[in-house]
Formats: sequence, C-alpha cells, structure tokens
Amino acid sequence: KSVYIVDKRQAHHFAQVFKVLELMGFENAKNCYHLQYDYVELPDGAMSARKGNIVPIMDLIDQMHETVKRDYLDKYTGEWEQSEIDNTADIISKGAIKYGMIKIDPSRKIVFDMKEWLKIDGDSGPYLQYTYARINSLCKKLADEVTAKHDWATLNEDIEKQVLVKLSELNNVAVQACIESKPNVLCVYLYELCKIYNNFYNVVNIRRTEDEVVKSTRLELSKCVAIALKRGLELLGIPVPERM
Repeated sequence: KSVYIVDKRQAHHFAQVFKVLELMGFENAKNCYHLQYDYVELPDGAMSARKGNIVPIMDLIDQMHETVKRDYLDKYTGEWEQSEIDNTADIISKGAIKYGMIKIDPSRKIVFDMKEWLKIDGDSGPYLQYTYARINSLCKKLADEVTAKHDWATLNEDIEKQVLVKLSELNNVAVQACIESKPNVLCVYLYELCKIYNNFYNVVNIRRTEDEVVKSTRLELSKCVAIALKRGLELLGIPVPERM
C-alpha cells in the first residue's frame, strides 16, 4: 500500500493521478491512498509568506532544542555529560513536534504552539516521554530494594485494575490506528495510559508499600507501562529518553 501524506489542497490532484494509473492498467493503483490532513497554523492564524510568519522546519527544531535545554535540562549541567544533555534535548524537541502534528485528527487544523507542545504536564510528546523516564528512574532506584517475586493476584485496588485494563488495549488500538490511517488514535491511547498511570503512582506510593510482594508487583506493573509507552511511541516514530 502506498500512502501519500499531503495536505488536503492536493486532493483533486491525487484523485486524478490514481484514476489515470487505473486507466493505464497499473495494477497497484487500487493500493494508492492519499492521506489528507488540514493546514498547519499558528495560534493567531495561518502562516503566510506575505505576512512573514513562515516557520522553516529546521529553524523550528533548533528553537525547540534550545528551549528544552534552557527550561528542562540546563539544571543537569555538570551532573550529566554535555553529549547526553544535547541528545536528550534533541529527542524531546523532535518528539514534541511529531506528537504535536499527529495527535490531531487529520480532518482538523493543526495549530502549532511551542509552549503547549513542550509542556510536560499535558497532552504532549514530552509528557509521555517524561512519564516513561519517570518510570525508568523509579525502576532503577528500587532495583536493589525489591527482591520478592511479583504476584498479579495481589493487585486489588481499582486504580491498579484500571492500569491493567488500559494496558490490554494497546494491540487493538495500534491495529485500529493502522487500518484507519489515523495515528492520533494511538496518541489518545498513550496519553490516557499516562494519565491513569500517574494517578496510580500518586495513589499507591510504590516506594512506601510495606507488603514486599505487592511492592514488587506494583513495580512490575510500572515496567509494563514503560514497555507499552516505549513501544507505542516507537510506532509513532518517537524515541524516548532514559531520563529527563
């Protein structure tokens, strides 16, 4: 299947091209699909060369890279290698752009807002990446403390069951997103998974859980969420940083 991801202004062009290919006897014409998306705008309206508010993609990546370093990572200067700070800033900024573009249903306008796209407490790429990094950090800190074997039957809290149920939906959501050519469906799922997990994290307090088996199981559940987040973001072409 050949998917052409081009904005809706080219719909007539692609309809003509695919029909001509069909009439020419091109066998794979039936497998050509134009995935339309609406315009990308700024919060104050459409970008235009006449207005002088066009944002070149490389300039955008550079701006976001510097913003991420300034707002989130400069505090680690001297603690992290500079190469890790630069690489993490690159991962976060590109993740913010990709997620910001594809979290919107293709039929709706995409509004580019750097501040919103870089938030780590809302529907954004950095929020999902931060949740993954947070779990990764937790697992490393508790690696030596937790020695008991996990037992899924010990998870009796409603919030724990909500996390388990949400995890079970990943494969179906991924298939749905593929069939419908709507990656935003997977974005919605990953965002909801993060919200449920962070609620779970705040409610149960894994580090202070006294029962060692329950503690081990809650940590294992956290690892499963991290795996689901990493895999889901990989499907969207978004990498995850090991720490943030």
